[in-house]
Amino acid sequence: MSFREISPSSEFSSYVDAYWIFENKEQNKHSRILPDGFVDIIFNFGEKTETLPAWNVGLSGAMTRFREVQSLNNSSLMGVRFKPGGFLWPNNFPLASIKNTTILGTEFYPNFNSVFVEQLLEIKSIPGKISLIERELHKIMIKDTNNSIYTISSVCSSISSSIQFFSLSKLASIYNTSPRQLERKFKTKVGVTMKEYHSIERFKKVVDQIKNHPEKSLLDIAYHFGYTDHSHLTNDFKKIAGITPSQLR
Repeated sequence: MSFREISPSSEFSSYVDAYWIFENKEQNKHSRILPDGFVDIIFNFGEKTETLPAWNVGLSGAMTRFREVQSLNNSSLMGVRFKPGGFLWPNNFPLASIKNTTILGTEFYPNFNSVFVEQLLEIKSIPGKISLIERELHKIMIKDTNNSIYTISSVCSSISSSIQFFSLSKLASIYNTSPRQLERKFKTKVGVTMKEYHSIERFKKVVDQIKNHPEKSLLDIAYHFGYTDHSHLTNDFKKIAGITPSQLR
């Protein structure tokens, strides 16, 4: 199996985190996808998957828990991973309604269908595929006239840097708004609540510590990230990942 990421063009760098390509030329393989808090448009260049029809397009909402997938032999996917708040679709598309799910491309944009996938397949180079995708995104994505991406990005950074504990009321005061208004705007633009986003960010940091710092005990990691004890870390981790922290080592 192979997975790689490509940076977006300068025009889309404020909205898109990365383009990604996944290919499996080996036998069928079972995988566990862990949540990252992003929204993705996915182009399926192969047979039907658990979430997408063959040769079609889907929109995957932000994940707050793991997903089990079966990667089939000769499967091929390409995706657009949007930055938090970067999915600037018309009519305030209800991202929160597709949390932990995937919908067909035509449910959010008529042109993202099997015909578009065929057009992508006809283009052999990766830059050429990306150029076609970006031309289509340019047609439909709305302009960020009120600088909402900057606000959401700043809020996300504040949450990530205050990983042990974050105060919604304190964040709201920074942006001169009420906690309720900030929460509503965040959920609309990102697809999850601020509390859920905080849980995802803390989980990602815990995963990084477990994988890259084997010398640290799970209890030390638990205390470092604001968990009361080892049991608190294990229970919270298992809800998100479906496995315990010790199983990751």
